Order: sequence, then C-alpha cells, then structure tokens
Amino acid sequence: MATVVKLPQWGMNMESGLLVKWLISEGDSVDKGQPLVEIETAKINSELESPESGIIAHIMVPEGETVDVGTIVAVISAPGETVPRPQQEEVKASKRSPYRNYSDQDSKTHNTSRKQATPVARKMAKAAGIPLENINGSGPSGRITEEDVRLALRGPKVGQEKPKVQIVPKARQIAKLNSIDTDLIEGTGPAGRITVADIESFIKVRANQQASVLPVKEIIPIQGIRKAISDKMMLGASSAPV
Repeated sequence: MATVVKLPQWGMNMESGLLVKWLISEGDSVDKGQPLVEIETAKINSELESPESGIIAHIMVPEGETVDVGTIVAVISAPGETVPRPQQEEVKASKRSPYRNYSDQDSKTHNTSRKQATPVARKMAKAAGIPLENINGSGPSGRITEEDVRLALRGPKVGQEKPKVQIVPKARQIAKLNSIDTDLIEGTGPAGRITVADIESFIKVRANQQASVLPVKEIIPIQGIRKAISDKMMLGASSAPV
C-alpha cells in the first residue's frame, strides 16, 4: 500500500511551511528516516523524513512553494507498485482508500523517536563524525542548531567525559617525542583525526612563536674610551705591513 507524506505540525502555532529544497527525486529509493525535503517555517528550519522505506512515486509540491499543515507533499510506494497521482482532497481515512495516511500523530511519534536538527547542523555533525544522539539541542522542542554542533566540537560539557582524541600512530609518536599535548591540535583527517601533517604544522607554528619572543640583544654605542681604543685598533690594523 502506498503512503502519503503530509506536512506535519511541528509546533502548536505552526500553520504552514516553505519547501526549500527536495533532497530526493521521483523514482528514487528511500529508507525509513531518510530526509526527503528541507522545510522552513516561521520559527525553524528542518528536514521532513520518510515515514517508510520504498520508492518516491510522486512529488506533489515543487520547491519554493508554501503549503498548509496537512498538505500532501509526496507519495511513497512499495517496489514494483504503481499508484496514480492523488488529489489533495481524495486521501481520506477510509478503508477503501488505496493510500496509507501519514498523519500528524504519526509525524509526532516519528519525530520524537529521532533527534531533530536543522539542515546545516545535521551536515556539520555528519562531516565531523558526531552522532546527533550525543548532542543536546537548544532549539525549539530540543532541536539541534548549528551552535549546538559547534559547542560539541569545542569539547565536552561540565560533567561529561572528555572524548578520546583520534590520532594516527606515527603522529602520536612524533607528538610524544616533541612533548606536544594533542588536545591542543585540531585534526584535519577524517572525522577530525590528527595526522602527521597536523603535528608537523603545529611544531612549525610553535617554533615561529618561540623565535618571535626571543630577547633582543642590547646594542651599546661605542663612545668615550671605548671609541678611542677602537679607533687605535682600526688604525693599527690598516697601517700594518702586509
């Protein structure tokens, strides 16, 4: 049975949403929980996730349109199933309907079982290798924002165990030989892993910093008796036979 995906109500005052960008196309296979479309409302930006695994049979609303809560935005069919394009008013909660209705209640149950995050925050967390389950959201209804991900990248909060720094073996050896605290280094490898290049770059920067703070030698001008002695020595050196 095909499933209709409606725009859910993510808050009591939410009445509509703007479909910013579709993340899938008609005919694509999707998994349950996979983001389908980026939605912008008056208060939040989020992603509407697929309630079921299947095939995107129909995209009902194009990008850039604002629709009311409860509007059908997509239809998901089973593999090999052919379903007609529905009209918005023909999907009813009846036994004869060929569609399974993805209701607002289903949406609430589905969304509360997964961490909600803004599209930017989700991408940042994925690039950094941080599971959303490990981030505390400060947005509406606990939604994870970009700032929440940045805080997670900076380090653990009070009372939380500090995550172990990931570092390649050779880089760890070089850091140990040079007495380098790896907590001070931001890794550029996959998932923030510290590489040999990161250690070498840190050593170079530290050397430049140390060189810039070396004490400047005092220059004492030659005058008085010192100047007289210097002049005689220079005269003697210039007049000595070769």
